[in-house]
Amino acid sequence: MEKTNRVLGYLIVAVACGMGFYHLLATQYLIWGVFQHQATHLGFALILVFLGGLKKLKIRTLWNGAMLFSGFGVIAYILGNYQHVEMSVGLPTNVDIVIGIFLVLVVIEATRQAWGSILPIVSLAFIAYFFLGHHLPEPFWHLYFTPSYIISALGIGLQGIFGVVLGVSANMVFLFMLFGGLLYVSGTGFVMELGKAVGVKLASGPAQTAVVGSAAVGTITGAAVANVVLTGSLTIPLMKESGYPPPLAGAIEATASTGSQMTPPVMGETAFLLATFIGVAYVDVMKAAALPAVIYFFPVFLAVEVLARKLKLRAKPMEVNYRLLKNAWPCFVIPLSVIFVLLIMRFTPMYAAFYGILAAVITPLLRKETRPTFGAVLDGFVNGAVMGAKIGVALACVGIIYVTMTTTGLGVKLGGVVEALCGGNLFLALVLTMLLTLLLGCGLVTPAAYAIAVMVVGPILTKMGLKPMTAHFFVFYFACISALTPPVALASLAGASLAGANYWRTSFIAVKLAFIGFSIPFLFAYNPVLLLQPTDPLLDAMVLIGIPGLITCTVVAVFNYFFTSITRWERALYALSSFSYFGFYFSHSYLLFATGIGITSFLLVFEAKKLKRQRAVGGELQGAAN
Repeated sequence: MEKTNRVLGYLIVAVACGMGFYHLLATQYLIWGVFQHQATHLGFALILVFLGGLKKLKIRTLWNGAMLFSGFGVIAYILGNYQHVEMSVGLPTNVDIVIGIFLVLVVIEATRQAWGSILPIVSLAFIAYFFLGHHLPEPFWHLYFTPSYIISALGIGLQGIFGVVLGVSANMVFLFMLFGGLLYVSGTGFVMELGKAVGVKLASGPAQTAVVGSAAVGTITGAAVANVVLTGSLTIPLMKESGYPPPLAGAIEATASTGSQMTPPVMGETAFLLATFIGVAYVDVMKAAALPAVIYFFPVFLAVEVLARKLKLRAKPMEVNYRLLKNAWPCFVIPLSVIFVLLIMRFTPMYAAFYGILAAVITPLLRKETRPTFGAVLDGFVNGAVMGAKIGVALACVGIIYVTMTTTGLGVKLGGVVEALCGGNLFLALVLTMLLTLLLGCGLVTPAAYAIAVMVVGPILTKMGLKPMTAHFFVFYFACISALTPPVALASLAGASLAGANYWRTSFIAVKLAFIGFSIPFLFAYNPVLLLQPTDPLLDAMVLIGIPGLITCTVVAVFNYFFTSITRWERALYALSSFSYFGFYFSHSYLLFATGIGITSFLLVFEAKKLKRQRAVGGELQGAAN
């Protein structure tokens, strides 16, 4: 078994390197057409996933081997007969039908092995609807489609598995996964030391290391669970050593890591899907995400500091390696800057990712202190490729759902139901959208939850007056933050596992920490300036000015503490101020804005005087003791 695993490990490295180099070459030369490129991408992804399954499993080896060869055979047939396949869309031969069935099966099985059973089950339910929906009553009835047409649409045609969704993976997501894997090798030291440098100055110490470190790692991973594992393995033990209860330690890491999916420039596969769906450049999505990302992390940053002071947690002294911080920053900042600048200059994500990857490889080699070993670079490259392969099979599975909803009209039908339920009320439509997306996010990977929800409610939201970017971003945001919401909160589950804490308690604390995060989509739905879409200059200025007050008052009201203990009437005033801000953001009432600003100003002055008095009394007591 050990020898077999070693051989499989070598095969995984070889296939991952082949997949990576193929995609890098494809950014510079037109090797294939669109269809062949997607098929090659999917072929590599299937082989990598099934090889990983063979390495991990001690049983069902024959099944995995059969899936591996079936996946290879199906893709080989498609590439060898691509002209025939392209000419036979909707009219497949018997051989095409058999190949199409096998293709759907291997994609669903690969997704199950990579991500669990829920997404494959949902995909099978949609396939069943495609075949049997003509037997259902209205509003879910659809026209009869022949089985051969359905198989063509799902698998071997130019829709379904091969289509817009898989194109996002093949053209953008995979390359950014490679970039993240390589940059993590050289930049992780800088990220952790940066977090320590911030945390060492504050009472919350290691908790701020988690927040800052996760935010920094989030700029390159765009994956909540991966972020929890990468940073939490260091920050969670540090928090527990400093007295943080395990559920709180796990929740802080989970909450901070969840923001990685919304943090530019690399925001994960769902952001690329969003850009493709609404037909805008990825840089426009990146710009829109900038301010919401800050608004998400600032209350988390403030909340962990408030909790540390409230619980009287004293962080153990952390030694910051300032030499590493100084030497390693180019390894992190320069590659990210390359990506950022090229995207701002409107180069394609493929082009930007290629040069970002080059920078991530070359920059660490320029200094002896940051020069990684060949093995470390290879590990980063392979890890990025494997993660990209897993995302690739998941997006192929999402393509099955996508084509079913568009071909049968199910998305429009479900949207009509939602529209009838909300009765034309935008706020109610947003609430229903939130609930639907969070529900889907409990069981599905983020791209699937986003794709299904936005196909159902996206047209309704735009019909009610939201711009396409705002409507899609609203759904995208809740699809990302669903990683924190029980009963299936994957980021909280990962945090609880690392902390050795109760999953439910960790999840509920994480939701509490991210309380303002759940309100952010509603805020930018009514105030587009938060997505950098200005409207009225005066109103936009007030919206931006009010954000710090809203965050501060809400955090203090929720956690019942600020720099010192607060009384009931102080908490009531903080809550009143918070409600005033929220009221302003929804109604745009200048009176509510003035109320919020006035109460906040009074409370801050009052708190400053109270803190000054307490310090004076503490100084007198210390002097008397001496």
